[in-house]
Amino acid sequence: MFDPKSHFQVNHRNWNLDEVQQSIQNIVDDLVNELTRNTTLPRHPMDAYDVKGDMYMGLAGVVWGVSYLAGAGVVKTSNNLSSWLDELLSSNEKDYKNHLHASNSSYLFGNIPILMQKYKLQKDQQIADDIFKLVELNNVQPVRELMWGTAGTMLCANFMHSWTKETRWKDVFLLQANRLLEEWEAIEGVGHLWTQDLYDSKKMYLGPVHGFSGNIIPLIEGKALLGDEAYQEIALKVMTTVVNTAYADEKHAN
Repeated sequence: MFDPKSHFQVNHRNWNLDEVQQSIQNIVDDLVNELTRNTTLPRHPMDAYDVKGDMYMGLAGVVWGVSYLAGAGVVKTSNNLSSWLDELLSSNEKDYKNHLHASNSSYLFGNIPILMQKYKLQKDQQIADDIFKLVELNNVQPVRELMWGTAGTMLCANFMHSWTKETRWKDVFLLQANRLLEEWEAIEGVGHLWTQDLYDSKKMYLGPVHGFSGNIIPLIEGKALLGDEAYQEIALKVMTTVVNTAYADEKHAN
């Protein structure tokens, strides 16, 4: 994992909270200052993509990150980046149409996380309705995974239920959870995995974006919506799969 040509040498230092907080503040100050001069952020020269408006690799994620840190009292900033959300919503909608899986609603690339940020600020019912329409699209689209599919919109539904207490969010969460669980395959000697239909290929993954780990996230977060009995059944399958797929020695597991 360590490449001396690409990574900084590990420097073992004692934990210093003030240094850590100042480093985070410096990063935020740098990007906020950049956005006062330009309409986007520079990408790393080794990255083969532009910084667009999405949550995963784009400005919507930056806006969310800075807003979250400021709200948690970790950083201070006088520049309210949430004013960018309307512009990001428009530009991201155009970009999203070019994605291979644009028929799905995406939690990481679609408009859902941008609208969720707007809803938290404005508590506008029309915005909630717009989010719900996007979530509902995945009731009939391929299940897929956290980035492009049902796991992502389940996370959204769980957040919206906690914010609004409206039953429609619980209903759509459970509908999509049932679809997700129906495609959970028993693999002898392994446990339970999903086969992901992505980018014109069908494969099984363990990771948090395209695989098993990512699909488990909304099931854990939505424990209260699932109920104890369903959750315990899921948890048993998860633990079996994790144990069977882990690499372990006397001290560590991966």
